[in-house]
Amino acid sequence: MLGFLLLCFSSLFSIVNPLSSAVVFEAISTKYTNKEKLDIIRRSALTMMFVLIIFSLTGLVILKFFSITLDALRIGGGLYLMLISFRMLNPIRSHKEIHPKTKSELKYKDDIAIAPIAIPLLSGPGAITTTIVLSTQNPTYYGLLTLIAVILIITILTYFILKNADWLTKRFLGHTGIKTLEKIMGLIILCIGVQFILNGMKDYLIVVLQAL
Repeated sequence: MLGFLLLCFSSLFSIVNPLSSAVVFEAISTKYTNKEKLDIIRRSALTMMFVLIIFSLTGLVILKFFSITLDALRIGGGLYLMLISFRMLNPIRSHKEIHPKTKSELKYKDDIAIAPIAIPLLSGPGAITTTIVLSTQNPTYYGLLTLIAVILIITILTYFILKNADWLTKRFLGHTGIKTLEKIMGLIILCIGVQFILNGMKDYLIVVLQAL
């Protein structure tokens, strides 16, 4: 269970990547007051939490509805995580970056809490896919409680990281620090994606060999 907890935390925290989202948040929230920023951060974190918890509870139902096997989800999810990791490791373009034109437009919108902060920056397709895959890794009562507990922990960490985005991005980490951490997280996501694919292929081959 401890190993599963560490897997959940490392994979979800890396894919949610609140440190990278903090940079985007600082760039698109310049016109808001400190009180408004805190309200945006609170609603963004809560939205992310609800989205991930809902998919952790309904992941298996969704798979059954679309007749998707667990092995297919693990392999597909692993491939998607690998794609995200390649973008994070790419020194030219990060998957978290927003086009400058879009960035300037967002400054004049009334509400940025739900989009783009909560969705897709914090709880995008990668985080949702990872949550569903993790819910199938240990489909027991305790496994589900562990996954939900990790989501709550990441929600709290995300809240405090975004709350201190200015200090983290300008005074502590800086541009180089953010990029370095993002590449480290990209490597972690790459390894997790490969492991998901290996697990899916192993379980599928076992089923095929048993059928023979």
